[in-house]
Amino acid sequence: VSLYMGGLVPRRTGLWRALYDDIEINSDDRTIRPNPAAIAALKIWGADTLISSYTIENNEWKIIANIKQNNLIFNIYQNNSVRQPLYFASNLIRVETIEDFYRKLPDTENNSVLIEEKPDLKIKLPGKSSIIQVSKNYLQEKYLAETDSDALLVFNRSWYPGWRFYLDGQLIPMTIVNLNQPAI
Repeated sequence: VSLYMGGLVPRRTGLWRALYDDIEINSDDRTIRPNPAAIAALKIWGADTLISSYTIENNEWKIIANIKQNNLIFNIYQNNSVRQPLYFASNLIRVETIEDFYRKLPDTENNSVLIEEKPDLKIKLPGKSSIIQVSKNYLQEKYLAETDSDALLVFNRSWYPGWRFYLDGQLIPMTIVNLNQPAI
């Protein structure tokens, strides 16, 4: 099982990669046992499909198909409890060190985010909300987001220097959650 994040990979993305690579692989019985932090990391990053010639021993990953090639059977696994490309956070969990991050990650509930800076935000999951992608090209993405209350919108991707966020045409500050995901 491998996940490649091409391009200029920031240090924090490398830390995420270490979580994916920290799994127990048994070549004798062709099984993979992901640790709880690796499972949580895959969910947070929205990885809903894995392909492996090994059996993944985790109840959240279900085999949805098989492909046979060169005397090997590749299982296609799917997990339906992953995060969406954009989502509203429901809870901020304060972390102070990388070790603190790794310790709290497995217990992170759906739509909770890990944040390093001391949050002065009071957030809750909106009762009613919608996010619609209006346009997308190589330089810009536009969304129409509506909520019935103040909320933190998380972009489920790596943040890179130079990214800017606008709300109703006005430049707005952003914060980093989950080590390197931008949120506004």
